[in-house]
Amino acid sequence: MNPTSQQESTLLRLLQYILPFKGWLFTSIVCMAGYNLFAAAPAFYLKDIIDSLAYSDDLQLKNFIIVGIGIVIVFSCKGVFFFGQTYSMGLMIQKLLSQIRRDVYNHILHLSFSFYARSKTGDLTSRFTNDLQIFQNTLAIAIAGPFRDVPQIFLMLGIMVYRSWQLALMTLLIIPIAFFFIRLFGKHNQNAVTERQESFGELTTMLIETITGIRIVKAFGMEKYEQERFESADRRLYKTNMRTVLVASYSNPIIEIIGAIAGATIVCYGGYLIDQNQITPGDFASFLASFFMLNIPMKSINGFNLKLQEGVAAIHRIFEIMDIQSEIQNAPNARKLESFHENIEIHIDEFRYDAEEKIALRKIDLEVIRGEIIAFVGSSGAGKTTLIHLLPRFYDVTKGSIRIDGIDIRKIDLKSLRNLISVVTQDT
Repeated sequence: MNPTSQQESTLLRLLQYILPFKGWLFTSIVCMAGYNLFAAAPAFYLKDIIDSLAYSDDLQLKNFIIVGIGIVIVFSCKGVFFFGQTYSMGLMIQKLLSQIRRDVYNHILHLSFSFYARSKTGDLTSRFTNDLQIFQNTLAIAIAGPFRDVPQIFLMLGIMVYRSWQLALMTLLIIPIAFFFIRLFGKHNQNAVTERQESFGELTTMLIETITGIRIVKAFGMEKYEQERFESADRRLYKTNMRTVLVASYSNPIIEIIGAIAGATIVCYGGYLIDQNQITPGDFASFLASFFMLNIPMKSINGFNLKLQEGVAAIHRIFEIMDIQSEIQNAPNARKLESFHENIEIHIDEFRYDAEEKIALRKIDLEVIRGEIIAFVGSSGAGKTTLIHLLPRFYDVTKGSIRIDGIDIRKIDLKSLRNLISVVTQDT
């Protein structure tokens, strides 16, 4: 699957998680709309204030008081909508994350032993902690981008066109250049973010292995080797982190420089239009305020694009875990076994942990009669634990079968099978 299709698939899947919380999402969107209207109000009404100052012969104090009261009302309403937007979105995000955490945890609980044998503990831990944290940080921006920043861009552009179509036309010629760079920065950031998260998982795995196996490390005098291995992994993480830092460092200044060039051009051309009496000073002030206020959502959209790449990469790694199916499954119409009456027959022609691994067990034929006590004795690595793990179907026999009272255990309901077996492990 190409990166674009993969991203679309991940976003569609994420949408299925968001839909149950659509009420809170709707509340947040309504509050964003109110916030946008009151955020744009000062730029719109600036024309009337400037023109009244420029052309009025009778300025009275009460007019300034009315303007001051209006400013307080506008910013108070803006603050109320901001609170509503932030709280409702935050509540929805926390509910969503809680659901994803539970789903992932419940899923991995039911995966087979082979999954854990293949997986690195640090990588799994990283997906639960680092990836979910990145996704949480991204989610608020991912929702605010389309529903707050994009409408705000169109509102500001609308005011600009209304005040001066000539200046607005000039601005619209510059905006596609900014969006070109935003898209370019996003592509540069996507690969760096994926590599960074993989490096973090590798480093976490190494750290957990060293801590849990510290006795072995010290017994064999391997401290220097482990130190060099950790430093090598840390250098890889440092390099991938610096790639994302680099993109974030140069993207904002470039967007600001483009904005500054556009601003300087507008100031010069606006001065010309005022001189030609095609617009009033109030029109120009309102347009200029809208233009500079436009920079805020434009920069947010740039940040949104970069953060979106991080968030999509993070949630994709989480969904990867959820897409793994357990190799040990209940057969259709699996039988529930309530008790054990006669015997256990073990016929193993061959067992491998993985198709490409060497044979772990071969040519074992054994019958255990109910009431017998059996001990398996042999050197370490002979396959005693492996044989016992086949009985509760931690793994399935590659070639052969295990039967309880004549029933192949692959046709027995897993829960009922394991309810019949008690295990005393080697570990305390």
